[in-house]
Amino acid sequence: MDILRSIADEYNILLLEDCSHAHGASYMGKKCGEWGDVAVFSLQGNKIITGGEGGILITNNIDIFEKAIFLGHYNKRCKQQIRTSSELYNYAITGKGLKLRAHPLAVRLAYEQFKNIDQIIMQKQIFANRIMAALNDIPCIEIQKPKSSAQNSWYAMIFRYTGDRLYGVSRELFVEALIAEGAVEADIPNSTCPVVSLEFFKTPEFLFPCIEHRNDVSIDDYPHATDFYNSIFKIPVWFDPFDSNIVDDYISAFHKVCKNMGELSNFERRK
Repeated sequence: MDILRSIADEYNILLLEDCSHAHGASYMGKKCGEWGDVAVFSLQGNKIITGGEGGILITNNIDIFEKAIFLGHYNKRCKQQIRTSSELYNYAITGKGLKLRAHPLAVRLAYEQFKNIDQIIMQKQIFANRIMAALNDIPCIEIQKPKSSAQNSWYAMIFRYTGDRLYGVSRELFVEALIAEGAVEADIPNSTCPVVSLEFFKTPEFLFPCIEHRNDVSIDDYPHATDFYNSIFKIPVWFDPFDSNIVDDYISAFHKVCKNMGELSNFERRK
């Protein structure tokens, strides 16, 4: 982020942060959301801080702030928070005709959780450290650890899987075995693929005819992203101290699957 920030400053371009899963995370002493001109956080049900649905946009740019208000609100808040000197103010009663604001109850639920964000991150880190220490000796997985200058929000723990280090067992079979041993939230994140493989980015002009699109981007142009995507899976990192037994059960599931895979492979070789 420090490199991206310096590039944005040098060329006078906006830096937008997608902090959807990163509540409470930081890098080089700055919280995620502080690096960009604009940052957005999700409050959807699976996120670290949740209101069920909704989201948060933060910015220190008054023009962007007013445009965001104008896009999702109308009448009262537009009148209160858009400068009367702004060209947008003349349209304050209607905004853009849309109502995109979060429900007040969702915002209140999230607000109360934010009061405990430091404690949540601290407990997640304790569990993350326990998992990393316990699984560090498993050769077929590589835990994606944060740099020393970063504090992970631990929305999830990401593993890179190398099947040839476990008798050629596929990633899919390995995750299925974890689930069978009770690690039911082990997951291959199929939807979070390289964006160039998504139809929305390959042919956006179908949904947005006003866009002139050059269809010259190929997934083959991004071999490292593709390789990463094809080798990862994830598990949650819990935040309640009472979830300690779940953490231990997941650790046991990893060790048991690796042991069973080894015994099965030896049996097949003997046959």
